[in-house]
Amino acid sequence: MSEELAKILERAEKAIVNRNGSEVLQLCDDLHYADLAELFEDIDQAGRAFLTETLGAEKFSDILAELPDTLVEKTLDSFEPEEQREILDALPDDDRVDILQDVSDSKRRDFLELLD
Repeated sequence: MSEELAKILERAEKAIVNRNGSEVLQLCDDLHYADLAELFEDIDQAGRAFLTETLGAEKFSDILAELPDTLVEKTLDSFEPEEQREILDALPDDDRVDILQDVSDSKRRDFLELLD
């Protein structure tokens, strides 16, 4: 990771802690989804909720596709069903299939029901 990227991620993390949505958007605008996924992994649950709300379902869905398989189900579980549906709807079909393959059978059924 470059020093510049590390500084941007550090500033973004501080902006999340301070609940500064405009700064979060500005800093995250030029980051790759994989870098945003790394940021997401490094923050606490409240910070994750703030980041998701700030970025919106469409941009967050791209981040979700970059998260480790072990974090995908836990992350989706932290949202209300309507938010889960929005995030899953925003995913490209191939990413949605990958994510649905990564979750437990019971969660897969739940998520598929949301999409019907």
